[in-house]
Amino acid sequence: MKKTIYLTALTLLTFCQTKKEETITPSLITYSVNPAKGIEIPLADIVAKAEVIHPKEDEIIAYANNPIVFEDKLIVVDFQKQKKIQVFNTNGDFLFDIQATGEGPGKFRTPTFIRINNNGDRLLVYCALTKKILQFDWKGNFLEETQVNEIGLIGDLIEKENEIIFLNVMTVDSKKRIGKLNLQTYAEDKKITFFENYPGEFIKVLEDKTQYFFSTVSKDEFYFLDIYSNNLVKMDWEGNHSIIRFTIENNPLKLDPEKVHNPMDIYDQIHLSDAYYLYNYINIGNKKILLPIIKGPSIHSTILLDTEKNSVELISKFENGLDNLLPSDGISAPGDIHSKTAIVSLDSDYAYERIKSMDLDQNEFTKELKKLNTPENQNPVFIIYYLK
Repeated sequence: MKKTIYLTALTLLTFCQTKKEETITPSLITYSVNPAKGIEIPLADIVAKAEVIHPKEDEIIAYANNPIVFEDKLIVVDFQKQKKIQVFNTNGDFLFDIQATGEGPGKFRTPTFIRINNNGDRLLVYCALTKKILQFDWKGNFLEETQVNEIGLIGDLIEKENEIIFLNVMTVDSKKRIGKLNLQTYAEDKKITFFENYPGEFIKVLEDKTQYFFSTVSKDEFYFLDIYSNNLVKMDWEGNHSIIRFTIENNPLKLDPEKVHNPMDIYDQIHLSDAYYLYNYINIGNKKILLPIIKGPSIHSTILLDTEKNSVELISKFENGLDNLLPSDGISAPGDIHSKTAIVSLDSDYAYERIKSMDLDQNEFTKELKKLNTPENQNPVFIIYYLK
């Protein structure tokens, strides 16, 4: 099995002191960040506890896309190799999987991504190849599906009371970028409501899936992260919104809003220029939001946004619990708002090699590493950080 370091996205690295710049309108707040400066804070300032999950090898994980922790379950999507969803408990025991089986009713060809519904009792699976949104229970049983042929490619979705708000990544029309439909009635009414007042500068990217929705703790609102515009947009289910815009003072990524951009051209520009831009994940706690910043091809820093104080800090390093474990001073981690988590995924051999030189009793975070199974287990190791 090919060894790969799985580092998937909450970050804690090198960046800068920030300042609240000004409130431009009642719906727009701009923060300025300076890449030349940064602060260090203890990991305990933002993390309540840590947990290690090492899935047992009675079920092999070939590739770990978008791991999510929900309550006492770890959900791993593999859309590249085995084309299935694997579910484990927090002890690493395999519970069930949902496999791609075809194109008929209740079937799909590959899981593009999964989401958990607002009530927390269903898994939603989107398959771009068959243009379906399928629903499963927590035993892996198929419940129902919705065919959405009218949308070329859904980049993300969020659900509440059988309605979904989705990102239409095939359009270059800002008025048709974010839409809403009802999963129960769509087969008959074909009704899609688009949020035509899409906020802020719209960067048109051809068939790209780098913008994402994140539900808030209240679940009545959600965030939409538009990375190339450096906008974090807070929206409700009627499309009302406010914008938090981040301006980078040194070498920001600049894209022409009048052009349609090819993703590969953007990546080439990023690598050649070492420009700074927002990464495509955020992690939400009770009062704080973490937004990774990229410099060129690499994760660089973390914006720490306090939603209660309306203030921003730029974190260069999170101390205690990360040192000597990761190849950088950061956690990379998709998470899920139901459990307010950030997830680090590491190759098992890499993790074992790193912890040999660590004092595992140094703090409450590294103590969890003692739970790792034997080195013979080649499944990736998942370190779960629960945000305050």
